[in-house]
Amino acid sequence: MKRTVITILSVILAYGTGTLSVSGGSASGKAEAASSAVSYSLENGGFETGDLTGWTIESGKAFSEDNVTTKRVFSFEEDSKHNEIAINQTGNWHLYGKGYHEDIPNSFTGVLRSCVFTLGGTGVISMKLAGGATRYPEDVGGAEKPVGQCCYVGVYLAENDMMIAKQENDYFLKHTTSYVNPSQYASNVYNTDNYYTYYLDLSEYLGKDMYLRIVDNDRSYYYGYISVDDIRTYSEEDAQPSGEVYEKVKIYEDKAEGTEYQIANGDFETGSLAGWTVTEGLAFSNEGVNKSDVWWNENITYNRDGEYHYGMYYPEATGKMRSQEFIVAGSGYVSFKLGGCMDNSLTYLRFVLVEEDRETEVARFSNVKYKNFQFPYVANGMKLLNLVQYYADFSAFLGKTIYIEAVDENTSSDDLGCMVIDSVVTYYESRPEFMYEREAFELAVNYEYESVSEYQVRNGTFETGDFTGWTVVEGDIGESANILSDEVFWAEKIPYNKSGIFFFSSTDAQTGILRSERFALNDCASVSFKLGAAKNSELVYMSFYAIVDGSPTEIGRFSNDNFNDTGFPSLSQGMQIQNLIQYHYQFDSVYAGCEAYIEIVDRDSSSDYAFITLDSIITYYRAGDMLPGKTATNLISDNQN
Repeated sequence: MKRTVITILSVILAYGTGTLSVSGGSASGKAEAASSAVSYSLENGGFETGDLTGWTIESGKAFSEDNVTTKRVFSFEEDSKHNEIAINQTGNWHLYGKGYHEDIPNSFTGVLRSCVFTLGGTGVISMKLAGGATRYPEDVGGAEKPVGQCCYVGVYLAENDMMIAKQENDYFLKHTTSYVNPSQYASNVYNTDNYYTYYLDLSEYLGKDMYLRIVDNDRSYYYGYISVDDIRTYSEEDAQPSGEVYEKVKIYEDKAEGTEYQIANGDFETGSLAGWTVTEGLAFSNEGVNKSDVWWNENITYNRDGEYHYGMYYPEATGKMRSQEFIVAGSGYVSFKLGGCMDNSLTYLRFVLVEEDRETEVARFSNVKYKNFQFPYVANGMKLLNLVQYYADFSAFLGKTIYIEAVDENTSSDDLGCMVIDSVVTYYESRPEFMYEREAFELAVNYEYESVSEYQVRNGTFETGDFTGWTVVEGDIGESANILSDEVFWAEKIPYNKSGIFFFSSTDAQTGILRSERFALNDCASVSFKLGAAKNSELVYMSFYAIVDGSPTEIGRFSNDNFNDTGFPSLSQGMQIQNLIQYHYQFDSVYAGCEAYIEIVDRDSSSDYAFITLDSIITYYRAGDMLPGKTATNLISDNQN
């Protein structure tokens, strides 16, 4: 009997000290077994392991290993003195709502659960809390109803999962002055990211098994997160030993797999720029891969696909990044989502055709549906940083190799000037049924493709936007102002009828001669072109020269033989002035295979349509190809017959 009393007394004493140690007879074995199952101190309550050892992520994305940090100070952007305020954690590590890299979005929610422990000692649990701004009361039927906080630490009984206590950061308060006083934060007059210690008296539950949940149900931009440290479930005097300090470094995935038809990481789901190459500037970097699903205080959704997108990063920075190359295949359609790009001329995507020894931009797209309208109501048509779905038909380039370049030349610090991009898809087996999608738009690929061949005159389409492939022989034509991209002319907005993006036009005052690089006339000796203006065909025209017996011989001269300035401004009445007319011509087969070149001639300095508009000079046709437009009049041979 005496032994039994001693054993029970030992248990009682151990219960008061947190150490279960029982001696004597067969009871010793049972007590030792009990000691292995009973834990009075919460495992890793101070997060001094540097990770989430002892904790389980139950739900959401608010908590991960990235939350555990040694960060010791914080500051406020608006503080002109840049004061650093102590976070006031215990030990070296703590659970920081923003994450060690400070890139965990406030909108993320989640639940973190502790291991089970037995409440011992005095039954008082202490903890340090920060963040988690107090919610304001809401009006319910004319009466205020306390909403409380969405961020808290809950205490639950293990036997029935009933919450028996809940601790919020009740003393959250941010300074309201225009300056920051660090001493007021140090004395807990103000509490934001600096810790405040709370105590829960749960002595009525002594000896009960329980666990904690750290809960973040707050999607608010304003301190919508919770920070926790130094949870003590047994003795107020015993803090967890400080953990070893080491630097946490963000490691970004640097590998991504694509296919020959689909670029790698077009959706940025690696959480990095893997698959993309930054070629210039600071506007594009791994840090810009955004995992937040909303933007600004109003929590407006980005409308992205998946867990990541690129954008709203470093607005005033400029730069470029390039995708992997892909072969246009399937239906030829590509798609992407764009947001931001307030100035479409500064932020855009370039689609670049890669052929042998040259690269050519064949399309340029931006967020053309950007609309600063009825903020913040997306349903009413506002399109700012929220992503818009676009499609483009590249079927004219089937089998060709293309890459995409994201360009940001915007230097404004306004968030809306940056580029937001997601879901770049470069392969669809069949035409995507985007017409059934809400808010999806098709963009026109206006570039006119010309083959890279010895038979095709270089830059006969002027799609390089300059005079690549052409040389000024005399006069003043061939200036940058002679390459136009206009769709219409005059106040009546008469269509130029151009092909692609660019075309050539001289002016009334200019005279001179432009000469192309040499090319070979193909087996069928066929050519086509678009030509306008050139009212005086004796002074303004285009000539084809073939090299015969080593000497250039003019074999074709063409002007606007259908010029007609009556019926203005109606094209339907036969008006043909500077609007481009499609022509074709087939030379005598004797010239097939001859080296050739083209001259654009303007010797008219009057003001009576004394210029020439020209586009789409195609010199590579195969036998049997259908030639476009009407047959041109050859002012040399046709007039001689």
